Amino acid sequence: MFKTIFVVCAACVMLKLALDWQIILQVAEG
Repeated sequence: MFKTIFVVCAACVMLKLALDWQIILQVAEG
């Protein structure tokens, strides 16, 4: 049970980091 929650949380964090990086790169280039 807890392993599943951990995997979901990790996936959410990775997704947020990926989105943040896209925004940072766009701002840096723009």
